[in-house]
Amino acid sequence: MSGRRARRERQEALMAAAEQESRRVLVAVGAHLDRPTFTEGTDDHLTDWERGLLRAALDEREIFRTCGHADRPVPFILFGHRADQLRCAVCARAEGLRLKGTAEDHTCDICREVWPGLLLRGLRQLGPVLISVGLCEACSAAQRTERAAIDRTVVALGGQGLAERRAAS
Repeated sequence: MSGRRARRERQEALMAAAEQESRRVLVAVGAHLDRPTFTEGTDDHLTDWERGLLRAALDEREIFRTCGHADRPVPFILFGHRADQLRCAVCARAEGLRLKGTAEDHTCDICREVWPGLLLRGLRQLGPVLISVGLCEACSAAQRTERAAIDRTVVALGGQGLAERRAAS
C-alpha cells in the first residue's frame, strides 16, 4: 500500500512541477510579446504576424486565454483563423473537424483570400504553444522571407540560428 501511495505522490509531484513550468512559459511568452525577437539570450524567431496571433489570445492581464479543458501541462494549439484562445488537443481536433471542407478551410489565414486548391499548412512551436496556420503560396513565401531575415539578425547578434538549432537537436 505504501509503495502505491509513494508512486502516486511522485507522479503528482512530477505533474505539478510540469504544470508549473508550462504555466511559467505561457506567462513569460505572453508578457514579452512586445520585445524584439532577440533579447537577453531569447531567440524565438517569430514574425510580426505570428506575434499578432499570440497577442490576440491574451487577456487584459496579458495571460493567455485557454479553452479551460487542459488540467495538465499539455501543448496548446493556436489556430491562425481563430486566434482568440489557446486550445487543448481535444478542442483543437474538434476545430479541425468543424473546419474540414468549409470555405474557411481554403482561406489563407493572412490575406484572407479563398483558394480553390490546398493551402500550405504550417506549424510553429513556442514552448507549449503550437501555432497552426494555413497560408497561400504568396503569404507563405513572405513569412519564410521574414523568418530568414530574423534568423540572420539573431545570428548577427550572437544568437543561435534556426539551422544550428535544428542541427543541435
